[in-house]
Amino acid sequence: KVPSVLIPGLMDHSKNDIPSVNSENFKSAYRAVDYLLNLGHRKIGFILGMMNSKYSVERFQAYQAAFKDHDLTYDPKYTLESDFSKTDGFRVMGRLLDLPERPSAVICINDSVTPGALSQINARGLKIPEDISIVAISSSDFLDLYRPALTVINNSAAQIGQTASEMLIRLIETGHCPEKHVVIPSELIIRDSTRAWKE
Repeated sequence: KVPSVLIPGLMDHSKNDIPSVNSENFKSAYRAVDYLLNLGHRKIGFILGMMNSKYSVERFQAYQAAFKDHDLTYDPKYTLESDFSKTDGFRVMGRLLDLPERPSAVICINDSVTPGALSQINARGLKIPEDISIVAISSSDFLDLYRPALTVINNSAAQIGQTASEMLIRLIETGHCPEKHVVIPSELIIRDSTRAWKE
């Protein structure tokens, strides 16, 4: 009976109906994969988080849907789980780069994974985007100073937090929320870390 608002919310199959605020997980990830496929990329890596996370589940579903809509089959070896940390971003990117056919593009699931993944790429002496394109899912301006400028899915953490706070205050004051499950739009910002791919 404690008033609660969840970020990003429970899985769709959950029996609990607790108010939530979520980023545009599916649509934004779909947009990113579709963009890379249209650039000619086929070996698209995705460093996910743990698959008990709503973020990972919805974004992986989008990855699969984009390939299907292009009449393509994705290769599971290019989608790997992480623990959402910088250290694991470094480790998982290493696994992707060690593949006999390494990915031509990689999507990183959050602000923590991305710096680790970029460090691994730099350690291998690879160039972005000449050797590998990168798309970062970001909720802050933490990565804005990286060069080349990163193509990002921009999720506004501030807007998500503000919306959740307003919903929670309303819930405390009135006992209900007019909108129970709010989705905050995301934006694909194309910069210099992605380019067309030719075998």
